[in-house]
Amino acid sequence: MFYLLVSFLCYFFALNLQGYKSHWWHDVVAGEGLTDAASLSLVLSIIAVVRDSYPDSVFGNAITALAIGVWLVDHAIRVQLWRGYLKLIAPSATPTQTPPSPPTGTTP
Repeated sequence: MFYLLVSFLCYFFALNLQGYKSHWWHDVVAGEGLTDAASLSLVLSIIAVVRDSYPDSVFGNAITALAIGVWLVDHAIRVQLWRGYLKLIAPSATPTQTPPSPPTGTTP
């Protein structure tokens, strides 16, 4: 029951934060962070129900492994996509670096 509550609150807060956003990072926090926390809580609530219904069974263990595995793969893909996106929008590491001077003795 706890995981369902956390999942609902995270999804609800993410939805509201996306409506309130005034900075680009609000979308990152709402769209990615809170949504990932909510989806993890939802997966954990399903696991808790299955583990309670089928304690110490192969079916319960298989569903647990499958649910966590699917969530981890999805999360890893999302992290890689966001890393690529943030690298594209990040400012250069050395903004004060001057461009190289042209070779001497040549005319433009």
